Amino acid sequence: AERIAGKIQKTIPVGNVEMRCSASIGISVGPNDGESLEDLLKHADAAMYRAKSIERGSIQFFTTEIEEKTVARSNIERRLRTAINEGALSLHFQPRLSLKTGLPLSAEALLRWTDEELGSVPPDQFIPIAEESLLMVEIGEWVLDQAISTLAAWQNTALSGLSISVNLSAVQARDRNLANFIASLLSAHRVPGDQLELELTERVLMGETEENLALLQRFRDWNIQISLDDFGTGFSSMRQLRLFPISTLKVDKSFVGGLGENHSDESIVSAIVGLAHSLGLNSVAEGVETELQVRHLKNLGCAEAQGYFYSKPVPKEIFEDW
Repeated sequence: AERIAGKIQKTIPVGNVEMRCSASIGISVGPNDGESLEDLLKHADAAMYRAKSIERGSIQFFTTEIEEKTVARSNIERRLRTAINEGALSLHFQPRLSLKTGLPLSAEALLRWTDEELGSVPPDQFIPIAEESLLMVEIGEWVLDQAISTLAAWQNTALSGLSISVNLSAVQARDRNLANFIASLLSAHRVPGDQLELELTERVLMGETEENLALLQRFRDWNIQISLDDFGTGFSSMRQLRLFPISTLKVDKSFVGGLGENHSDESIVSAIVGLAHSLGLNSVAEGVETELQVRHLKNLGCAEAQGYFYSKPVPKEIFEDW
């Protein structure tokens, strides 16, 4: 296996460019891992996916632990395929507030799933599976429809000034029908584009620069706001920040958590907030949990904040009461 991986990893000239491949390899050994060819291939395949999840280009032997995780993953994917039709998906909302006035300005829509068989399934368990199986396109369209329907319901109420932000996955960003789909929803529900914000991570946004730039420009044509989520944890460049029509930088909670206790975290947050100001962008701190963090964010000039200090993500009715 190591010799095979070594051969595949050799540099390959393609035109004037040198390409480098890698191979993640899974191994099963009979008879303990299976007596039939079908079982051995199935278990080697499971070991290969385990290798990819740990480190691309690594080698893994099949184990009973891998089998248990494979069965659990298959069960989640099977149930997830029926979740929309069964009404098992829901949106929870977490408020985002102005640090200057203390008033709520918007809400982030967060996907939740409660299954009859599996119970409440954490997002970090089912969302990666939804992305790998391409179910995320269908689920993502459902989330967008629900969020924009909620904005429509808030029109002419005390909540009419709020906007809603929705996270976009890498799979959705590659869907070239996405822009038309969102435009049709906004038009059908008669919701202004500036009340919808789309959140993308650095890793998603910087993946296919030209395609993503064209997509984001279409969004901005309809006044849809774009925020860069988990800023500081990816690999965006200053040139790309200037290039993309971004309206907001969201400071990752891993930096916010150390405010008042870790000088390095405070320096990073200060730099991100300063960068946002210099580029004319809004700044939002995620994961705010303490009064001390709020004070430091105000002193650093951060514009907005969200986190458990204000409210956990809650169902729509509870959010509206809040």
